[in-house]
Amino acid sequence: MKTIYEYSYIRLIGCLRAAHEKAGLTQAQAARCVGMSRAWVGKIERREIGLDVLHFAVLCRAYRQRPSRLLRSLDEEPP
Repeated sequence: MKTIYEYSYIRLIGCLRAAHEKAGLTQAQAARCVGMSRAWVGKIERREIGLDVLHFAVLCRAYRQRPSRLLRSLDEEPP
């Protein structure tokens, strides 16, 4: 089972992407915050690759969000 297909992961990445848009950063600016490429951020947001917890935390900080706030989305039930 690949976690990138799990409802909880899809929901979490959706929240992360919304935080990214709310922060007003481009994918390139977000990528620089974690020392990765713009393409990498795009692949994360399209769920083509998984996101490790450390990069998740750094992206949250770049988007001015608390990781715990976004992780709460995992508690929501699937539709």
